[in-house]
Amino acid sequence: MYISDDHIIALSTPGGVGALAVTRFSGADAIVIANKFFSKNILQAAGYSLHYGFISHQGETLDEVMLSVFRAPKSFTGENMVEISSHGSPIVVNLIIEAFLSHPKVRLAEPGEFSLRAYHNRKIDLIKAESIADLIASESKAAHSIAINQLRNGFSNNLENLRQELVDFAALLELELDFGEEDVEFAKRDKLIALCHSIKKETETLAGSFKYGNVIKNGIQTAIVGKPNAGKSTLLNRLLNDERAIVSNIAGTTRDTIEEKWVIDGVLFNLIDTAGLRENSTDEIEIIGIERTKMAIKKASLILLVVDGTDIDLDEVNTTLSQLRIDTILQVIPVINKADQLSAEQKQQINTAIDQPIFISASTAAIADLNKALQALAKTLNMESKNPMISNLRHLHALQNASAAIDTVIAGIESGQYIDQVASDLKEVLFHLGSITGGSISADEVLSSVFSRFCIGK
Repeated sequence: MYISDDHIIALSTPGGVGALAVTRFSGADAIVIANKFFSKNILQAAGYSLHYGFISHQGETLDEVMLSVFRAPKSFTGENMVEISSHGSPIVVNLIIEAFLSHPKVRLAEPGEFSLRAYHNRKIDLIKAESIADLIASESKAAHSIAINQLRNGFSNNLENLRQELVDFAALLELELDFGEEDVEFAKRDKLIALCHSIKKETETLAGSFKYGNVIKNGIQTAIVGKPNAGKSTLLNRLLNDERAIVSNIAGTTRDTIEEKWVIDGVLFNLIDTAGLRENSTDEIEIIGIERTKMAIKKASLILLVVDGTDIDLDEVNTTLSQLRIDTILQVIPVINKADQLSAEQKQQINTAIDQPIFISASTAAIADLNKALQALAKTLNMESKNPMISNLRHLHALQNASAAIDTVIAGIESGQYIDQVASDLKEVLFHLGSITGGSISADEVLSSVFSRFCIGK
């Protein structure tokens, strides 16, 4: 995919009609090639400069544009670049791109290739590359916060600093192997163990943040579940302030899941209204809907268990809550509907038997307490999103593997294992840490660390 001699061009703004469109062009001779199509001479133009003019091809003026010049290595890709701000007509954009493609050194960019070149030219690491994609795809303020924090070195700097300390220890262990006959100890074992514990703590903290990071990034899968006629669809409509779901007194009206996006204080909730749960249905379609409800429960991070307060079995509700809480990432909230029909004594009985129930009346839109609970959860997630956290499953697996490898290193040192095995286990840790940012341990990296710090044989 990556060919350094190629010059790549692509539209960088969304397709379709708009006031403006930005076309990006990158490569070693990007400024020279762009100069052939631009009405002004930009061969000596300074980096980060902006120029007004016209794009022309074969004697025909294509559009009036603003052209930005970026010179290597101070550009997004690390190469010479130009960005052309033209009018947003798809025809205009295509004509400009076709003009550049007429040059033998120019081709269309592959998906993500500008970021790939930035990575190859060490302008960004893999964490930043992935955060760019997350930033573009973010659907809520909280998801944006995670992506922008990672783009601004949210946790990559911490990992890279710890990894560099491990590289230094790996270098010292290599020295011991080289001078094994002299029985010298360059790498202090107590310091190495202390460093390993620090790295393990960091990896476990970051791995633990995935619980929040992933749900914030992708939206909180919120399943509204309960028995038929408990008021689930009515609640969905009240939360959305829209008649999204069909409401009926007939049991089993909801046959399939209904999904809608809802943002609370910058946090995206993916609301899922589900078919009512019951065991004795003979309706084939309803049975399929119930199976889909069970699937939605398995995928949910937050569950609203809606219970008809006028027809409640407290033991059954507590059993259901216990079962649902086993695998749910965030919360299972017992929502007691039809509270307007309950006496103070009945409410007190439910309060005593069930942990933190929320009383609502979906039919009369009395759902203020539930809104407050969801706002409190959103506030917590907003606060979490400002901390270093991971939202990518690849990062989670790498951190877990690194943590396991660190345990092996610590165990090897404490048991007096041969130094060559400890060195090998240490490289395993470095590999997993490096895979997060896109780096990896190599012989050259260890040698550089050795010879930059020691004068051997001088």
